[in-house]
Amino acid sequence: MKLTIKETITANRISPKELVEKLLILRKIENREEFLNPPDPQSFSLKDFGFSVKQIKTLFETLEKVKQENKTVVVYTDYDADGITGGAIMWETLNMLGFKVMPYVPHRKLEGYGFSIIGIDRIKADYDPALIISVDHGITAVEQIKYAKTLGIDVIITDHHHKQEQIPEAAKAIFHIPALSGSGAAYFVAKEIAEHFMSDSKYKVRLTNNFKTDYLALASIGTVADLVPLVGPSRSVVAHGLKRFNHVKRIGILQICKEAKIDNKPITPYEIGFVIAPRI
Repeated sequence: MKLTIKETITANRISPKELVEKLLILRKIENREEFLNPPDPQSFSLKDFGFSVKQIKTLFETLEKVKQENKTVVVYTDYDADGITGGAIMWETLNMLGFKVMPYVPHRKLEGYGFSIIGIDRIKADYDPALIISVDHGITAVEQIKYAKTLGIDVIITDHHHKQEQIPEAAKAIFHIPALSGSGAAYFVAKEIAEHFMSDSKYKVRLTNNFKTDYLALASIGTVADLVPLVGPSRSVVAHGLKRFNHVKRIGILQICKEAKIDNKPITPYEIGFVIAPRI
């Protein structure tokens, strides 16, 4: 006869605390305090992910030049839940900072995943941007980014996927963070951009609040949907993001929860993985 967890604990005289300890050992969790009490994502910066002052400076200088010249930025996202949530974070951040910015989601069948020559040509024809920022793709797009450069378009990559032996050296800057999801990487890059540019923005208070609530909830959706292991910074994003759902004011998320009849329930990874993310 199969015993329940409670009966197993009782039969073996294992306390809940001892059971948690055994599980942590089996999962090879080294920093137990951080695993059980993940730090607030607000405490992370791009430097914590190993990026140099020079790399971050390149990001800022590229955006400053585009803004001064009133050129267009295109946020080129993936079409899955991770890409869409990360793209929303990046696009809205730049929009509220006063950038001339447009989102671009490739056609799943006609263009496929990530950068494509078709997609880049469409962006060039429709928006003639000076800069493309990728979300949730780009780290393997060596030839496509070279092509964009021949059209006079700079590219900044934000991605988390496994990189190949050859990386896109034609990119202006690369923020590759495999410890996160695509939306997680977009969240931290966008947060760094906001902290640099928002001192004179009329949306300063709103942006600050968004990174504590709406954007964190969006990043948690992308992280769970993309099945990223919930350890390290990704665990922080999801642990704190789930708690922020009660404070989210984003009408799209609120309506999804209402339509799915989970608007009065605590949001857990189950609700994200099986209810919210599939609708996105």
